Amino acid sequence: MDQGLTASTLDVVSIIERTCSVLSLLGSVLVIATFSLSKSFHKPINRLVFYASFGNLMTNVATLMARTFIHDVDSAGCQFQAFLIQMYASSRRVKPGRASANVPLRFMPADAFWTLSMAVNVYLTFYFKFDARRLRRMDIPYLVLCYGTPFIVALVLIFISTPDRGRMYGNATLWCWIAPSWDIYRIALFYGPVWYVANPWQRWKGVPLDSLTPIQDPDSRHLLHLHPRRPRNLQEAQAAQGV
Repeated sequence: MDQGLTASTLDVVSIIERTCSVLSLLGSVLVIATFSLSKSFHKPINRLVFYASFGNLMTNVATLMARTFIHDVDSAGCQFQAFLIQMYASSRRVKPGRASANVPLRFMPADAFWTLSMAVNVYLTFYFKFDARRLRRMDIPYLVLCYGTPFIVALVLIFISTPDRGRMYGNATLWCWIAPSWDIYRIALFYGPVWYVANPWQRWKGVPLDSLTPIQDPDSRHLLHLHPRRPRNLQEAQAAQGV
């Protein structure tokens, strides 16, 4: 028994986890292959999805390992899996009364950071009239933000250990990740940052889609700019100004 779950239940969860990971892996490979082989998909937002797919691939590698190394937390396999989970994926707890309070459910925080990048692209295009060339220059900062920063954090956690709590990376029930004895750092290093980077989307809640006018990018066949449409009447002008 582990975290209130029977061995047979955990085996079933691991099978489901690996099956879904294979499907996700194939999906990521399809995205990468499609973008690489077809220039028709070389739009700014598709390029960011292409970059994000590599993070999803690494997450799938970690989840395919499942519970293989959880009983040997000092092994290189466990620490490597935890590093990948910390850098590319996250987990949240099931509410008490649903299996176990420490059973993590997976989602992709790398996607949250790339979603932030997409939001920034829209912001720069909408307010600062960035064209395709200027948006392409943002790729390096995006890569540093979305992969470089999490890499440093995930690497540092490998070396954190105390006599009382043990290693920070340990048995997280379904895989190796931040151990239950270090639970607070799951919030500090994942839930908090993911919630924070998702907030830029809030500013777009009040922007109706019919208020945007698509403008053709002169250097490609793709629509790039989304400029505000001129108000058709006084009511629209006042609404745009928040009156």
